Amino acid sequence: MDKASLFNPDHFNNPWLLVLGSLISEDITYFLGLVAVQAKSIAFWQFVVFYCLGVYIGDVGLFALGRWSRHLPFNWLKRWQEKSEQKFLSSNKDDFSKFEVFLIFTRFLPGTRIPTYMFCGFSGYSLAKFSLILIVSTISYTVIGGLLAYNMKDLTLVQNSWVWRFVFAVLIVSITSMIFKVLIRSYQFKLKYREIIWPWKVTVLRRFKPEFAPVWRVYWPLFIEGVVQLFKYRSFKTILAVNPSIYMSGLVGEKKSDIDHLIKKNAPQNHLQSIKLESNDFKSAKVQVEKNNIRMPFILKPDHGLRGHRVRLVRDMAEFQACCESAEDDCVIQKFTNEKSEWGIFYIRKPGEEKGKIFSITEKVLPFVVGDGESSLYQLVKKDPMLLWRFDYVFDALELSPFYVPQKDEKVLLVFRGSHSKGCYFFDREIVSAEVEKFVEVMNRFEGVHLARI
Repeated sequence: MDKASLFNPDHFNNPWLLVLGSLISEDITYFLGLVAVQAKSIAFWQFVVFYCLGVYIGDVGLFALGRWSRHLPFNWLKRWQEKSEQKFLSSNKDDFSKFEVFLIFTRFLPGTRIPTYMFCGFSGYSLAKFSLILIVSTISYTVIGGLLAYNMKDLTLVQNSWVWRFVFAVLIVSITSMIFKVLIRSYQFKLKYREIIWPWKVTVLRRFKPEFAPVWRVYWPLFIEGVVQLFKYRSFKTILAVNPSIYMSGLVGEKKSDIDHLIKKNAPQNHLQSIKLESNDFKSAKVQVEKNNIRMPFILKPDHGLRGHRVRLVRDMAEFQACCESAEDDCVIQKFTNEKSEWGIFYIRKPGEEKGKIFSITEKVLPFVVGDGESSLYQLVKKDPMLLWRFDYVFDALELSPFYVPQKDEKVLLVFRGSHSKGCYFFDREIVSAEVEKFVEVMNRFEGVHLARI
């Protein structure tokens, strides 16, 4: 059979293949269904009905598998089940939570459906709500994709070339995904900020500012350099040899508690009070905090983590208990310092050298606004020429409503995490020579650490 005959209508005239195919791979079946509609192998309505039927059967099957796994006799599974049920208790009461938005997004994120749908069943999530969300989202994007394919079926290019059927199918998949991502994001903007146009304007224009470049632009050069070094030295460990005293050289997977131990060992006078929790059980954690005389507020963060992910400012015992119950990893507690800014200092020392040097200094400033007694936080952020580019970073983490109105001269700290992705300001800085030399002297004591940001 030649390639051109692969899309002969005689080979794709059974819509039940869509049901079977969607149980194997929804994405591939959706793509081939669009090709079949263009080739007039199946009717538009057959594509919508049979594909959606297969998707729903598969989704409910995953949900049922997750629900069945609740009965497996493992204690750790029981504890995770209890946490999951508590997590979704509020989700089932809310009109539309963040999880429901993510549930819709799984339609367009290959690899997320199996774990997410099984988790929904395992956690006791409402089957009726699960079914409604996925049926509506599946029918919606299938109808749109099918209509686009149907309107292309009479094009000469489509009828004469299987290549163009593939090209248009790829284009339709991209357009369909983009439409729903824009709609979902617009709904989130409307729900949170009561407007759509301004948030979208800032979000789009921000992409052209180097300061807000996506993470992959930073990591791609690192990846390429790693490949070059791999072939040059014929070892996968080459790029990880820079800091032998740190797990994976601090590139990925290192523990904050291990770094803290290094600081205690080599520079105890510069150590900020912190402890690793022996257990995430609230009662045990409370005893450990009291034993180490750590006062509130303090910072609670995962032992593994980066870019401010799941970092919490704990102000009272109720918050502490909630954080312990929702913790998914080992945690560390760190003393909270109410400083206006902090510094990120990059240090480098070549192997064999006794002294290193500083090659970059960054000041991190926590943004805040001062109330005028009339404007909401959202309005104050929009007025600030620097804050407006971070509006969603700020309000995603802020506990206060965007429409909270501060009193006149009331200072509201918007960010407490020194991470750019969470809204913190980053500025290039230079500090006086004496301070640099003092820092270099401290870092020179760290054996097996040649490249670091402190």
